[in-house]
Amino acid sequence: MRGPERLSVALGALVVLMWAASLLLRWSASGAEIAETAWQLSFVAYGVLGALLVRRRPDVSVGWLLLMTGLLVEAAAVLDAYALRASVEGWPAESGMRWLQSLLWLPALSIVLVQLPLRFPTGTLPGPRWRWVSVTAVVIVGAATVATAFAPGPIGEDLPIDNPFGITAIGGFLQVLAGSGALLLPLGIASFVSLFFRRHQSVREHLQLRWFGFSLALACTVALLSVLLGSDARFSSVVGPLLVAVAVAVPAVGIAVAVLRHRLYEIDAVISRSATYAILSVGAAGVALGSGAVTSAIAGGGTAAGAAVTAVLVAFAVHGSWRWVQRRVEKAVYGERGDPLRAIRVLGDRLELAASIDDALEAAASTLATSLRLPFVSIRIRGLSAPPFVVGGTEGLVVSLPITTQGVAVADLEVGLRRGDTGLDGPDAELIGELARSIGPLCQAAALA
Repeated sequence: MRGPERLSVALGALVVLMWAASLLLRWSASGAEIAETAWQLSFVAYGVLGALLVRRRPDVSVGWLLLMTGLLVEAAAVLDAYALRASVEGWPAESGMRWLQSLLWLPALSIVLVQLPLRFPTGTLPGPRWRWVSVTAVVIVGAATVATAFAPGPIGEDLPIDNPFGITAIGGFLQVLAGSGALLLPLGIASFVSLFFRRHQSVREHLQLRWFGFSLALACTVALLSVLLGSDARFSSVVGPLLVAVAVAVPAVGIAVAVLRHRLYEIDAVISRSATYAILSVGAAGVALGSGAVTSAIAGGGTAAGAAVTAVLVAFAVHGSWRWVQRRVEKAVYGERGDPLRAIRVLGDRLELAASIDDALEAAASTLATSLRLPFVSIRIRGLSAPPFVVGGTEGLVVSLPITTQGVAVADLEVGLRRGDTGLDGPDAELIGELARSIGPLCQAAALA
């Protein structure tokens, strides 16, 4: 494993650990709210997805941007949680932790609003004319962050305190400069608009941009809905924050769809791992929340013993479920392509049970479709006017391959590609070739009959 790959794994693990630490600190201090947990978990998705992308393509900035977003937000969350616990327990450095966490939110926001939409999916700007948007955002974030660090006034949302490093002599100027962070909003709108003024290199890139643009539009809609409901006292405490969590998570989901359905960065090698990580993360979160609630109820509040029980339960749940979940994720996405010997064995068993050549060819087409989760498979015997043996329907792209035996083409195999695919990749082509060679003699027998 190379340096960037090791670094991405370590930073992805750090994102998850900081989220867990902030959760435990808040449980111990005042009890973690579901809404607080949900939006933090949304940013964990950014960090984990970014780590996986960096591991596959460290030269593309999209993965690094996602990873940095998760790191900044989870670092701010754990610092804020420490400050909250410090205010209850009398721990040191409460004001310093609140001051430091207040400086991390704006850089994270600028990545999500401006830098990520500008650079998705290639990792580069769509053109020279968009450079000013990226540079302006960096300048605004730098100026506003420095101003926030020294502007007098309250900092922190939970039990706010006065800025320990505030400079009252130029307080008015610093507060105005800190407010310049609001200019990120029009820059974010410009970055969103850039998605619709790009020259697409391929159909796949167009689909990737379409999914990401749709996810951003949906996120804005959900965020607006959260603002409207937040004004109602009946919804402001729970529904509003949960909608914010959904709005935060939607862009990450859009990128994940581009990765999974349209093979962004040719990331087939880690697609199943991505889905496995996601499933196990949700499962671990459920175990953590459930065990934390139970131990808190029994012990009358957060305790070290409760935290230990939670950590042990999460560790056992993840360790025991890893291989089981990964095998089923791979089979659901790709069928038997990860186990070609099993696919050939299944084909042999079905051919052995066939009562005639026609039944055997129908079984071969069906086995090929189910083994690789293909929407369409057709086997046409050359030299015969009989209809081909067909499974499924041709709604997308179709690839045609000859079936040969002893160097002579005796039939034509047509396979429909999965939605979003533009061709057969290595594992698919290899397994299809093996299965085609297995049925070559059968097709020759059908031609002679």
